[in-house]
Amino acid sequence: MATILIVEDNKPLNQLYAEVLRMSGFDILQAANCKEAVECLQQAVPEIIVLDMLLPDGNGQSVISYVRETLDLQKTHIIAVSGFQGDVSEPDSLGIDHFLVKPVAIPTLVDCVDRILNHKK
Repeated sequence: MATILIVEDNKPLNQLYAEVLRMSGFDILQAANCKEAVECLQQAVPEIIVLDMLLPDGNGQSVISYVRETLDLQKTHIIAVSGFQGDVSEPDSLGIDHFLVKPVAIPTLVDCVDRILNHKK
């Protein structure tokens, strides 16, 4: 089954995403900030990262840059999540696959993950 890294500093939200995706059959890794995310990515290659864009030690763009510059991670898909919509008309220009605006409905997150994985097949 696919591995998903959840990077979210809001602990209850991180736990909720993890629980729901684990119940959907995915292996889950969790991080609460950019530093922990990079540490996880040095140890594992997830198929998908669910990435909060505003983290206590930086923004999600630094994690995106790390992923896109690391050869082993270049095929990793990124779902960016933020309370601020901003200009996301071109997710590819940000180096992400999808952008979800908080609050994210859980069925929307699961559907997004499923679409990414089904598209890969």
